[in-house]
Amino acid sequence: MPAVRAASAMSARVAITWRCSGRVAAITTAAGVVEGRPAAIIRRLRLPRRPAPMRTTGRRCLIVGGGAEATDKIRGLLAAGARVVVAWDVVGDELTAMAAARDVELRRHRFTPDDLDGCFLVIDASLDEATGTEVFAAARRRSVLCNVLDRPARGDFIAPALVRRRPLQVAISTSGRSPFMASHLREQLEVSVDEAQGQLVELVGRLRDRLRAAGVSLDVQSAVYARVPESGALELLRQGRADDAETAVEACAQDAPAPGGEPFQGPA
Repeated sequence: MPAVRAASAMSARVAITWRCSGRVAAITTAAGVVEGRPAAIIRRLRLPRRPAPMRTTGRRCLIVGGGAEATDKIRGLLAAGARVVVAWDVVGDELTAMAAARDVELRRHRFTPDDLDGCFLVIDASLDEATGTEVFAAARRRSVLCNVLDRPARGDFIAPALVRRRPLQVAISTSGRSPFMASHLREQLEVSVDEAQGQLVELVGRLRDRLRAAGVSLDVQSAVYARVPESGALELLRQGRADDAETAVEACAQDAPAPGGEPFQGPA
């Protein structure tokens, strides 16, 4: 007998109780019981998806398609350290250059299920309805995570629009309802979220590492981090004064009690 699992969740639309036996689920809602495969139920009820960044470093990821949309997804995966494979017969100049530089493995043919061998995930950016259907079905058979661009019902995850200010990443998702609005919001955030904010995240991250290593409690750490926005460090970074910014961040931990009652000591 397959294991039976039960869980509860609350969406913006309905309160649900979920029971899953094998690959068949039953959800009790205010309107009654809905039965079927979990993915199909999620599509029918439009249940919200939980944002969860995936670790793709060193993992093989397949992109199906060769146009601008595919190239955009490739850039994101490369930035995340993925090993990118591209399957499509006609590709643009930028993608051709990526293949020539060996940044990606280019397979100049239309998608075949064998392209999924060894892949962690696949993104269909072909914008071809028949191809998207084929990719989704093949990925399901092989238990490969799948995203079909502009078809949220055919996929296990949604690839959000990203603003990268390493190590800071801001993800924008409309749950597949409006890719245009996600792109529009990203353009706005590209202006308002500057490189200095990514640098500040790194400085606070270094301080966090030291506080944790010194055994400083979470409550004290939270109080330290709350001082950072008013420390002036961000403005100093925008002025190119990185050393002064680091000093300002470290000063936020001044006199923070460490185990044993001794004040936390920053770097010499």
